[in-house]
Amino acid sequence: MGTPIEPYVVFTGTVPTHWAMMYVDRSGNVGEMSNLPTPVFDSRARDTFAYAQGLLPNRQNSLPSPHATYCPSYGGHSSRVGRSKRRRTGFREEPLNVEVVEAYEDPEDQVPLEIGDTKKVTEFYTTAFKRLQQITCRLLAENFIKLIEPRKQVRHPYNGGRRPGGAPGERGDPEDTKPDWWPRDVIHKEPDHIKEEYRVKLLVHLVQNLLPMGITADLLEEAVGDTRRHLVPEDKAEAKAAMLDEIIRVRKIEERI
Repeated sequence: MGTPIEPYVVFTGTVPTHWAMMYVDRSGNVGEMSNLPTPVFDSRARDTFAYAQGLLPNRQNSLPSPHATYCPSYGGHSSRVGRSKRRRTGFREEPLNVEVVEAYEDPEDQVPLEIGDTKKVTEFYTTAFKRLQQITCRLLAENFIKLIEPRKQVRHPYNGGRRPGGAPGERGDPEDTKPDWWPRDVIHKEPDHIKEEYRVKLLVHLVQNLLPMGITADLLEEAVGDTRRHLVPEDKAEAKAAMLDEIIRVRKIEERI
């Protein structure tokens, strides 16, 4: 299994100039991230957060009351103050969603994500599919295609179909039978028979661009589930399954906005 790297932070909305956050990862551990040069949260703040998430038992008088405000300082000290009057000036009025996306990748392959930045999200999908072994990508592409067009071989045969008026056994041009939902810059062949570069392009297109056809993240997740069942433990199945989960998770975030 791969080692979890620093997770992605996905902002839905205007990204603040300075930010810091704590989160609970899938293993139940508290983590923190920020774009500031020095640490923001001390151990007391982390304990308070862990207690609020139900990860620590209640220790009498050791944690701030729920009505206290924690004020971190860049020097690493904290203070407790009573409930103060709400100040409107300088506070964000529009909603901002923040999601932490964990991934099992090498650090050099990290792609920072901001949902709404199509180029960056495409880079994420491309990197994710490249990290999967291509035998997994071939199976995944086949399952996606079955989902999108169950009778594809009848309606859009890869061999171009029989040419009208042609001799017996003569076939047409596969590009003539390419379905509208197939990417224009990918040759119309079985996923098994195209180069890795184009197989990855095909997968990215199928995941990212077919919502107008009604191909939702939930439907894609069903196809991913069929693929997961064919993963074998000795072939890094857990790491691959985690990567497939992240692909669907990002797609769901895209769909919400």
